[in-house]
Amino acid sequence: MPLVSIIVPVYKVEEELGRCVDSVLGQTLSDIEVILVDDGSPDGCPRICDDYACRDSRVKVVHKANGGLSDARNHGLDKATGDYVMFVDSDDCIEPDSCERLYRSAVDSGADMVLGDWQVSPGPDKPDHYSALDEGEVYSSRNFILAALKAGEWYPCACFMFCRLSLFNGNGLRFAVGLLHEDMEMQPRIFLAARTIVCVKYKFYNYIKRPGSIMKSSNGPKR
Repeated sequence: MPLVSIIVPVYKVEEELGRCVDSVLGQTLSDIEVILVDDGSPDGCPRICDDYACRDSRVKVVHKANGGLSDARNHGLDKATGDYVMFVDSDDCIEPDSCERLYRSAVDSGADMVLGDWQVSPGPDKPDHYSALDEGEVYSSRNFILAALKAGEWYPCACFMFCRLSLFNGNGLRFAVGLLHEDMEMQPRIFLAARTIVCVKYKFYNYIKRPGSIMKSSNGPKR
């Protein structure tokens, strides 16, 4: 059983996928599994996913009909076997020691969830997103939510969290299908399922802005 499952939904990112998967497979913590969920991508992504699986036994590939980001993440959760789980969007990438640092923080603190920081590219670097919260402090979920909301530092994005897989499976939690920004619907539920939460002021996640991404979508009803 791997220590960490990393779920990567894949759809129409043929040019960016290699950068993402390379950053995940290049982690200093090698005891991981990488679940590439091909969400019915019509380009070369299915082949690229299969190529990675042939080259690295830690890679699992799921091919499915297109159902959207939430559905792809849910399929990944169904296949995950790690102690902890994290999500990486297929047009983004993570720093080489991301898993090691987040895992070590979780183990040392005993927290159910670790929240890390991120940077946006292209764009100027910004200060810590959790500047008002104490790094390394073990918050109860209730105290963390209240402190984060009071400080204006509530960031509903699944990609910035590292948590026990049992939070999802033990509480029957899955992402709502058919919504954009589904993280906003999920995150309060997964935070309340956690007993304890820790912040790490380390920019481990690289969010890459590109045209056509979900974050750029103006689809009103789904938003």
